[in-house]
Amino acid sequence: MPRKATNFETMSIETLEQLFTAVRQDIDQLRDQLREEIKNSINQLREEMADGFKKQNEILKTILNIVGFYDTERKDIKSSLWEHDRRLLKLEKQSV
Repeated sequence: MPRKATNFETMSIETLEQLFTAVRQDIDQLRDQLREEIKNSINQLREEMADGFKKQNEILKTILNIVGFYDTERKDIKSSLWEHDRRLLKLEKQSV
């Protein structure tokens, strides 16, 4: 709320204290609003990042499943290249 210009030299101490208190309250209110906005922005970014990581994880699992390194039944990455070779042979037989 804008205040009109005043000659501070002619004001009483009480009036100056009231003005100072009002300004301090305005500053505190603005600081609290800014904190809340920053907190909300950070939380929103965290949620967006978590969603992005989930999507990337699903894409990676899909790619690994396609090339035979991710076992959708066991929900883990296959540890054996032998299993990978076996799957490639199976895919080759299916394509023939």
